[in-house]
Amino acid sequence: MSELDEYLDFAKNLAEEAGKIMNKYFLAEEMGLEIKLDNTPVTMADKEINELVIQRVKTRYHDHGVMGEEDSFGLDRDCLWIVDPLDGTTNFSRRIPLFAFSIALVIKGEAKIAVVYDPNTNRMLDASASQGAHDNGKKITLTDKKAGQSLYLSSWVVGGIDNSIFSDKMVSAKVAEAFAERGKMDVMDFPIAYALALIGPGDIDATVSSIRTPWDVAAGCLIAKESGAIVSDLFGGEVHDWRKEANGILVAAPAIHEELLNILAPVLKDIK
Repeated sequence: MSELDEYLDFAKNLAEEAGKIMNKYFLAEEMGLEIKLDNTPVTMADKEINELVIQRVKTRYHDHGVMGEEDSFGLDRDCLWIVDPLDGTTNFSRRIPLFAFSIALVIKGEAKIAVVYDPNTNRMLDASASQGAHDNGKKITLTDKKAGQSLYLSSWVVGGIDNSIFSDKMVSAKVAEAFAERGKMDVMDFPIAYALALIGPGDIDATVSSIRTPWDVAAGCLIAKESGAIVSDLFGGEVHDWRKEANGILVAAPAIHEELLNILAPVLKDIK
């Protein structure tokens, strides 16, 4: 077994443990819902899963660190496990079964392995750098749609909140207007890591987001990339270091990626 295979097995086992914790709290009478300082929700499941990852990494890989949405340690280390313990906490807190666990191993800024796991459907999407991506063990081959075709798009471009690259609150309306002018596009707000992972299998055609935080995008972007999708920031630039905040994210099959960049460029060029 290669080192990457060992890391991937470790991440998959963590995902299954995380799924059990989600299931424990999802329909529980008390899930410990709180609102954080950035006005986003957090539950006992988020905190317990984040702590699980930290303890498992400390036990198994003494020289690795964890960058988590709820807690972190060893952020200066070369090997970082970047985790969103519960991607879609708002859905979870409202008992809507649309959420996932997301984890990526990033070594010196490069994403090496990734897992996104949906405990509701027992769906495990994973990838290893230069070794492809899989959907419950089946290799993913991206179908490249042509520009102009109907699209199912996950979009979360907003302004004026902590984890967005934009301060202008009108950016969401301007992007929505540009998409409406394009037509033939169903736009929805989907948990970001899960949406990115679903691009390869074709459940979602593209993901457009102004989000900046690594734990939201690192794992899903590697799965999409290894499936054959184009991964860039929101302006078409390369993401060089997955430990750092991104300048938004745009991920899609090649032809669609170029089309969406052409739609967004004139809209976003002067927005702060």
